[in-house]
Amino acid sequence: MGRGTQQRWQELFQSDLCFLLAEDIRQSQIAGFTSINPKGYLHSMFVHPQYQHRGIASILLRKAEEYARNCRAVSVHSEVSITARPFFEKHGYITEKEQTVDVNGIEMTNFLMYKRI
Repeated sequence: MGRGTQQRWQELFQSDLCFLLAEDIRQSQIAGFTSINPKGYLHSMFVHPQYQHRGIASILLRKAEEYARNCRAVSVHSEVSITARPFFEKHGYITEKEQTVDVNGIEMTNFLMYKRI
């Protein structure tokens, strides 16, 4: 299954993921979103470029951690890109390991990171 297809999004929406949304109601536009499951796996984090560097990702991350804590998860963990790694480190996440993943035939480096909550 390819990434980002309509079928893949339908599968994600029907999974155990909780999606949290940041919306600019004045512009009727999604500013960002994140998704996390009850065991503390942070599946996605996205902030629209127009809304970056305004604290939206930090708010979404705090809310995702709160959700995981309420579900009695002991930590939040995620596979984080090189670009996102400093953001997560700033928020107390620790790198467990560096890994190489295949994304549609392209090898990319990411980091398995976690934070006890």
